[in-house]
Amino acid sequence: MRPRLLLRALLVVIAVIAIIPTAASGATVIDPLVISSDPTEDELVTLQVSGSSDTARTLYVLHLTGTAACPSSQTGYTALVPPAGSSTVGPGTYTRTYEFTPTSAGDHTICLYLSDGYYSTPTATRRTVIPVRLPATSIDPMNVSADPTEDEQVTLTVTGSSEAARTLYVLHLTGTATCPSSQTGYSALTPTTGTSNVGPGAYTRTYEFTPTNAGDHTICSYVSEGYYDTPLATRRTVIPVRLPATSIDPMNVSADPTAGEPVTVTITGSSEAARTLYVLHVAGTATCPSSQTGYSALAPRTGSSAVGPGAFARSYEFTSAATENQTICAYVSEGYYDAPLATRTGSVAVSLPRASVTPSGVSAAYRAGETRDMQLTVSSQHASSLAYRVTASGSATCAGTKPTVVPVPAGASTQVISHTFGRSAYTTICWSVAGAVSSATSSVRLERVAAAFSLVTPADKTVIRNGRPVLVWSDDTDVAIPTRVTVATHQEHDATGALAAPLVLTTSGCVADKHEPSGCSPIKLLTTTPASPLAAGTYYWTVSWRDPTTGAIGHTATRRFIVPPKRAIVAIAAVISRTRDRNAVVRVRYHDNVDRHRLVVSGYVGRRRVFTRSVVAGAVTTVTTRVVRVRLGGAVADGQHVRLVATVSDRRGHASRTSATVVPILPKPKPRPRPTPPASDVGDVGGGSSGGGGSGDLNCSDVGHQVDTSNGDPNGLDGDNDGVGCESYPGPPTSI
Repeated sequence: MRPRLLLRALLVVIAVIAIIPTAASGATVIDPLVISSDPTEDELVTLQVSGSSDTARTLYVLHLTGTAACPSSQTGYTALVPPAGSSTVGPGTYTRTYEFTPTSAGDHTICLYLSDGYYSTPTATRRTVIPVRLPATSIDPMNVSADPTEDEQVTLTVTGSSEAARTLYVLHLTGTATCPSSQTGYSALTPTTGTSNVGPGAYTRTYEFTPTNAGDHTICSYVSEGYYDTPLATRRTVIPVRLPATSIDPMNVSADPTAGEPVTVTITGSSEAARTLYVLHVAGTATCPSSQTGYSALAPRTGSSAVGPGAFARSYEFTSAATENQTICAYVSEGYYDAPLATRTGSVAVSLPRASVTPSGVSAAYRAGETRDMQLTVSSQHASSLAYRVTASGSATCAGTKPTVVPVPAGASTQVISHTFGRSAYTTICWSVAGAVSSATSSVRLERVAAAFSLVTPADKTVIRNGRPVLVWSDDTDVAIPTRVTVATHQEHDATGALAAPLVLTTSGCVADKHEPSGCSPIKLLTTTPASPLAAGTYYWTVSWRDPTTGAIGHTATRRFIVPPKRAIVAIAAVISRTRDRNAVVRVRYHDNVDRHRLVVSGYVGRRRVFTRSVVAGAVTTVTTRVVRVRLGGAVADGQHVRLVATVSDRRGHASRTSATVVPILPKPKPRPRPTPPASDVGDVGGGSSGGGGSGDLNCSDVGHQVDTSNGDPNGLDGDNDGVGCESYPGPPTSI
């Protein structure tokens, strides 16, 4: 019975299925796509989708770049949104409009799907390929300002049209170089007004540049979507640039050019652009060089060497010591190393002035070191200069000696030459007027006085406590030229009784002092002192000399001075400081040439000595600081006062000591209690159940700032698992 009943039920189901109508294949349809005319890059494209659906469904429209095959369904893709209505269609016929803007030219694929839902299998599909063209773009022939000239501004006007919004790039290249394929990698000019963005529609942009050299200049224009994109339109323009017009007029020279006097030359001319005027003075009638490069130019009397644009006038001066013709070379050039744009050569005839010199009041003999005045009556055609030379070599000429020059006015004048004579047997004095047709010389015989010295200070048996005696002696003559003097000091005995080596100090007899800072005028007192302090002992000193002219040797009497033993100067440089383990640090400063010595630092509480520390050290020649560390232990209680005493003793037994200010011993500071974390941090404390199950030992109160827990939270500080722990503290969060 059961098999028969099962068979009957199956037959009933089959009959019901046969009765239900099946949807025909045309019940869900997507018609061919209607596209707006002439799709263009970067312009809006309209898609009209129509069809029919036997029931309510969703229409999905996908936009793919290129001619890629449509995916099997819309699932996983972002569909276009209709600007009006929704994507739900049916039952019945439907029409929907969609829009997209293609950002590149070429084929674009539109995929259409009718489906019950985003994740359902489509009931109908359609694929359409849309060709998109580039927008039309053009650059007209360029307009250039009239007569382009070097170093003058040139204006460029670029016009054209672009069907879509694009960017105009204008490059300036020197010469007739070929324009690069695109603007990428080059620096473009900036328009004088507006921006480089052009279109849609016609455009006009103005650019400016200043050519720094004459010749051809190339302008490359590009219209492109962006700096790194291929140009849609290009244009190349070559602009010839000429040199600016420049001229130099004949030169004007001041009247009666005379040797030894300034001669004024005035240069005039004009330059169409800003340039530099270079004026060279060449002695004689030499030919001017081809350019100013490599030569030193004269400086204008007023203004600068920069000239133009327009007319210019500059005055220059030069002084010639010769009577021959002088050549002036003028150049106008862009720069020192550039070829001249204009040149001019001028010649100046220079003559000698007429002058005479008559000496008077010149004695035939002088004592060495004596100053005398010699009177010269000078007659000169032009204002000039009197030059005189003095030589003490005994020669009858003054060749090789440096002259002293004093100015003389035009006409007759009286000049006085003052001179201090040395010890040479003969001194020759020569004089002349610079560049004059006459001159005069004279010589005189001198009498020399022998040198003699005597001791001044210190007096005999003077005690020198600092070890550096200032030895002063006098030159008892009026001789002012250098005489070699040797000061010898001899230590009688040192502390051990042995004879010490002599100390020799050398100085020169020509020494400047505050009254005669320039040097070898008659100086009566001379001085020297040892470079470093002398050791303790008794010293003998004397002055001996050797006359460089006669070779005679002399010496003064002998005196003594005494250098007493040194004692160290000691000071406590730092008070006692106490650490947790009751250690102490004392800093002691001492100096003043202590040789091998012992430093002892002691501390007293009342009369009770609580510590003593001894240090043995070597010689001290400058200020030194010793750090002595001692352990107080239980010898000093909190609140007691310690008096510090430092003693320095040298190997001879000389000692110096000091006592520091009494220092209190303060009690050990109590540790500060840890701060209690805010109530809002309870959930962030390590070990809490809401902090991610951390097992660390740190709490927010131990950290004291926000914590970055994005890489893990081993201490459980992040209660809400948002990547930041201890949020009640000020931020920003940092790692522990």
